[in-house]
This record gives sequence, C-alpha cells and structure tokens, in this order.
Amino acid sequence: MKPDLILDMHALYGAKTLAGTGAGKSLFPKLLEASAGLASQGTLALDFRKTDLVTASFFRASFKALRDHGRKNADFFVIHICLDRASIEEVTAYANDVADAFLFADLDQHGEFVRPFLVGVLEEKQKRTLNALVEIGEADASTLFSRYPEEPPLSTSAAWSNRLAALSQKGLVIERVEGRSKYYRPIFTDIRHGL
Repeated sequence: MKPDLILDMHALYGAKTLAGTGAGKSLFPKLLEASAGLASQGTLALDFRKTDLVTASFFRASFKALRDHGRKNADFFVIHICLDRASIEEVTAYANDVADAFLFADLDQHGEFVRPFLVGVLEEKQKRTLNALVEIGEADASTLFSRYPEEPPLSTSAAWSNRLAALSQKGLVIERVEGRSKYYRPIFTDIRHGL
C-alpha cells in the first residue's frame, strides 16, 4: 500500500532537530494545512528520514495532535516514517507514559509501506482485538464476540465495540459502515511491536 500523501518533515519544518513543545505547536497549523486535501480514510506518511531527532514534547504537540485531528475530525490515518532509534525511544517513552500507541513504517523504493511496527502500548484486550482482526481480516463486534469467547463470558458485544472504537481512535484500524453495522480491518496485517 502506498501513502496518499507524504510530508517531508525536514522540508516542512526547516530544521533537522525537532524539539520543544512550543516549536511543535507552531508546526501543527502547517501540518493541518498540508493535509487538508486528504480524502476520507486516506493515509498520510510523515517522513522523518532527513531529520536527526524528534523529541517527545515536539511529537506530542504536533504529530500526536495531527493523529488525533485525523481520527476525530478529518478521517485520515497517520503513519510515521522513521527508523532513527533515538527518536523512536523518545516516542516510546511518551507513548508508554500516556498508554497510547502510534504506527511507524518504512517506505521501499516504490513508495510502498514496508516493515510496519507499533510504538507504545495497547491494553491487553485491545491487543487481543487487533490480533483477532489481523487473523480474520475484517470483522464487526458481533463477529468477534461470537468467535472469541472470553472468561468470564461477556453478555453482549458492547465490550468488543469499545475496543474497536479505541483502536480506531489510535489510527490502527479502518472502519466502514454497512447498514447498521461497523466493520473494522487493520491498516497493516504484518505489524510488529517496536523496533
């Protein structure tokens, strides 16, 4: 899968080190403007390959804010293109502190996403839900409720609906509506955790 839009963070920000809350907040409007034309359920690749470091405070103020905007207001997905260990350690520490998770990947020579990985943490039941979607491909809450019984047993599929909604808010699964049902599928089926 190719991203619908790639934004070069070095070109957009103008520096190789992305540090500080204030600087992150100043970049956020530029990110909103640059991503404004993305189609519904589009994928946005934020390319950090020409940067030296992204700090946790900068990431929170700009890129987490963009991910949240994309999920709540504009229906797009953010994938971070960064294999720099120091930056990923910064994001991991932040994500672990706030119990959040972010998608990372690389791009191959054809511009396709490769080697996707998750940075941060998922609650155990969210992790189970994501693994179930990877196994099935696409499902609604009722399907997961019937195929993956739990102990103690759940009385309704509402718990699965809540987990699916949480994964959608984190930008890890794509949602589609068919009639009165919502179906979800993972953005990547070969995702791993961490570097």
